[in-house]
Amino acid sequence: MPSRPTGLWTSSPLATTLANNGHPEHWGDVERIVRNQLTENQVVDGTWLKPGDKPDTANSSWRDVGSRRVGGFAGWSSPTHIWSNGSGSEPTTSGGYRAFQNCCGGSGDTALFTAWKNASLIENGVLTVNMHFDKLLPQAEIRCHQPYQGYLSVSLKEACKVRVRVPDFVEAKEVKVSSNKGEVKAVVENGYLELGPRQAGEKIEVTYPVPVKQEEIVVGNPGHKQYHYRVMWKGDTVVRMTPIGEQYKTIHSGWKKDPFETEAYYGEEGPGRLYQREYMLSDVVPHPSPLCMDDGRLNFWVNHAK
Repeated sequence: MPSRPTGLWTSSPLATTLANNGHPEHWGDVERIVRNQLTENQVVDGTWLKPGDKPDTANSSWRDVGSRRVGGFAGWSSPTHIWSNGSGSEPTTSGGYRAFQNCCGGSGDTALFTAWKNASLIENGVLTVNMHFDKLLPQAEIRCHQPYQGYLSVSLKEACKVRVRVPDFVEAKEVKVSSNKGEVKAVVENGYLELGPRQAGEKIEVTYPVPVKQEEIVVGNPGHKQYHYRVMWKGDTVVRMTPIGEQYKTIHSGWKKDPFETEAYYGEEGPGRLYQREYMLSDVVPHPSPLCMDDGRLNFWVNHAK
């Protein structure tokens, strides 16, 4: 039941592979993974994780673990907390603890990298915006204001054809396209706005609504403890995750040879509360950050059916 970046890393590139090979509907899956649990799993505050009093070994470390984990990724998160349960306080066979694991730390970075590489691509003179993330290419700069606003811009440095995927949460007829070079005639094909050949120096702007909605979900298998939540979405971004109903204090842990009940952090209480994103409900223009240029190297997960 705990969410792990290793699992997110497996599902995200799998969806990427499907999307790159004839199933573009899976770009929405990748975008939701990245915007939500993957991003929330990255540690921004490690003060809840206290250092231990043991010397570091080849397998485990206790020294300044809270501050050293900032920027890393959680190993066992829940829908509401960076750490899902208290089984991390139980020693492993190597004498360490399961607060964070090396597999998840590296997997989170890899999942982000794979999504970034595939967010926007240019091939054979065609720029394709698969996901509404900022991206800098030698031929174009793409900027997106989600979840604050339904806005995406494409500033072209070279002439090329342009196509932009329609977000899952809107209909194509709700999307408006304009350009500083005149009228844009968009044709919808296979979930994309086909904008045709565009000029160098052109800035294309795409706008669309970003609806706010709520839904109730259940986490857990039938016949076992289940955890209920009210989820607030803005577009495809979760801005709030509210536990509802009974909030169990323990969870069944079966990772050891002798399963046991341990403290659970699936409700309001626990370390590293997630989805505290009410500020994303604001309709504001985000401040643009500097972008890293994708110069075409390391395209190991950019593969298409021929």
